Amino acid sequence: MHATSPPTRLVTRMLLGTFLGVAACSTGEATDGSQRTPIQWLLMVEKEASAEKASWDAAWRDVMRGAALALEPYDGRPESIAKLTGEKKRLYDAYRRVWTEHAQAVAEKLLAGEPVEEEARRYRFLASGTLLHRYLRQGVRQKEKAGEALLPEERKIAEYARAVERAGREALLKGYRSGRLTAADIDVLRDYAMFIDARCTGNGVLPCHLGLGRSRYGGSGFRMPGETAPDFALARMEAFLDTPIYDDANPRDPIDVLTPLAVKEFLQIMCGFQWRDGQIVAKPYEITPGREDQYVRLSDYRGKQAVLMVLMNATDP
Repeated sequence: MHATSPPTRLVTRMLLGTFLGVAACSTGEATDGSQRTPIQWLLMVEKEASAEKASWDAAWRDVMRGAALALEPYDGRPESIAKLTGEKKRLYDAYRRVWTEHAQAVAEKLLAGEPVEEEARRYRFLASGTLLHRYLRQGVRQKEKAGEALLPEERKIAEYARAVERAGREALLKGYRSGRLTAADIDVLRDYAMFIDARCTGNGVLPCHLGLGRSRYGGSGFRMPGETAPDFALARMEAFLDTPIYDDANPRDPIDVLTPLAVKEFLQIMCGFQWRDGQIVAKPYEITPGREDQYVRLSDYRGKQAVLMVLMNATDP
């Protein structure tokens, strides 16, 4: 889950779909109440998000668009918000009115560790996202890192953000190890997705970030220059561009981080791994029979020439 520009998010999804073998995820039935597999939750959150968006009237859609604008990692910083005009200013003001009238009270409950009533759930993630954005993008974390004294409210926000980070990592660990998540876990991961988005880095998502192995290949990892690496295959770019799942259109709506779709990328990644023999390993990458020429294997070059593989953000300077 990377807080990056839309084209980078698209490339990230391309890599996930190609490199992590999302399609290999099991679609077995839920076995323990709300305990479901990542692929079951993936299908469910897409359905829930579609229904949720369809239920919004024009006024609430404006609120959500304003909130998405306010919670952007860079455009939502105070100096950027101060320069808003026209339509963006109108949307931001709609969000701020709802914050003042409803969401702020929910945020106070979150800071106090109190449950949020079902009738106030509409404001639950808007409130959480606002608190996390304030911590990460409006100076609280910067003061904390600099050793400056925090105001009482800032201390509560810092404690809340750290709790969200801890709980999110624990929920991911549970999902990777057990292959099952509950509805409560999904709520935790929705908060964590907003934390990751505001922090502008995906570090803290993959198994290797969580101490479960160095890479796709469990403990072996990509090795130092000159060492033997495990074999792997990647689809050629031209082949992937011709597949039905590729679209030039940007698939990301900025509002998604405030909906159940916030956890989509977590679940997609989780589908590419399995817990086996006490460690996390990637599911086997399957090459489509009869289309071998559309893939490139590391072993195609082994013993012939040195191979340099670079994985980077396609839009980074």
